[in-house]
Amino acid sequence: MKNIIIIICLALLITSCRMPSDPHGEIKIINRVDIIDTGGNCLDVDVDIMDSTIVVAANYNGYFIYKINSANGIIKGIQPDKTIHVSPDDMFESQGDNRAQTVDLSINHDIAFIMDQYDHIWLYKYGENASQYLDNFLDESNCYSGTWLDVAIDDQLDKIGVFSLIKHNAAEESGASYLEYSTSLVWSNLESIDYQSTSFDGDEPDCEYIMNQGVIANKVFFDSGLLSLSYGELGVRVLKQTDLDICLVGSDIVDFEDEDYKSYDDFCIENHMILSEVDYKNCCEVAACPGGVGQCPWLSEEGLGGVFSSAGGMIPKIYAEFDTNGEVDAIFSSSNIIFSGLSNSNGCVMTVLDENGMITNSIKFAEGYSIKGIHQDLGLLVLAAGHDGVLIYGWDQNSVSFRGRIKTSYANSVKIVKKNIFIATEDGLEIIQID
Repeated sequence: MKNIIIIICLALLITSCRMPSDPHGEIKIINRVDIIDTGGNCLDVDVDIMDSTIVVAANYNGYFIYKINSANGIIKGIQPDKTIHVSPDDMFESQGDNRAQTVDLSINHDIAFIMDQYDHIWLYKYGENASQYLDNFLDESNCYSGTWLDVAIDDQLDKIGVFSLIKHNAAEESGASYLEYSTSLVWSNLESIDYQSTSFDGDEPDCEYIMNQGVIANKVFFDSGLLSLSYGELGVRVLKQTDLDICLVGSDIVDFEDEDYKSYDDFCIENHMILSEVDYKNCCEVAACPGGVGQCPWLSEEGLGGVFSSAGGMIPKIYAEFDTNGEVDAIFSSSNIIFSGLSNSNGCVMTVLDENGMITNSIKFAEGYSIKGIHQDLGLLVLAAGHDGVLIYGWDQNSVSFRGRIKTSYANSVKIVKKNIFIATEDGLEIIQID
């Protein structure tokens, strides 16, 4: 009998540890729009509130562009006559496995980036009277034998940086710095962003290598010069952006605009590489060869091996990294604060970095929930928690406080804009306004 009681107590203890704790607190809903049917499983959503535009990824049913109908600041729903549905057949007529799985919007240029994992990054211009690209996707065929895993954008006024996590199908024939079927970070600088542009001609770089990330990396997020990378059960890695052309020689970063080097030739000469008519990229590549000229393959591609990084790209060194108590399923950042959404009811972790990438604070919250998506606006943090709907918290860099929970069907992803919550669920798109 005693053994039976012990077993029952242990079972209850284990169950209670994995069950979501009862939410304490209230959130007032002032308007709950009916669920908008997207046909397929609505996997992701992004919002341009200034343009009254919502874009959702509906998995095997393609993607939708909605226009919001509102009055006196209250969202009434969407405008059916302005809804655009890009079906899988419309995405690529000759390809039968088209999907839409993630969405990122360039608010500055009214361009939606819709990712089909292992296939393409589709682009759709949702601005009024915009000309669509003739080839409406970024081409991965020449990008280091890779296919897309995830994408994040740097939305600038005159360009869009596109940071992609790709999975290699094969190792590079020469000068390879990655293994077959491993993953790497690459980036492109999209300058063909005019609303009348119809091609990507002249974009530079169009596929620059940053660094290899092994095999378990699967999510990326960019904000304020930091690129956060989910690293499975090993936690999170963070890279820092460079606004100058740089070279990595050994463990040192060389800035070619440094006043110590009056020219690129001066840098080569000081490093015992007396070369005639050498440009700084080639000089950088030679500098990275341990034995100097002729001692390693001549690397002609930009950034191969993470040696050279052009302005706007990432410094090919780990800026910060930290472990998490569970596998990272969702990643989000705001300035120097990284949010890691964890699987298997392990909740979420907020990690604060200083200017040198050192951790100054770490707070774990939402324990008992599995987190699928994260977003914030105006001091409110929203978490998509699968079958448990959406969790809402108030936060600053020193604390996180529970505000409430909203029941929904299975929540895949969530966005909050000015107390309007947009939820991508298995049943479609749900829009909720809170007080």
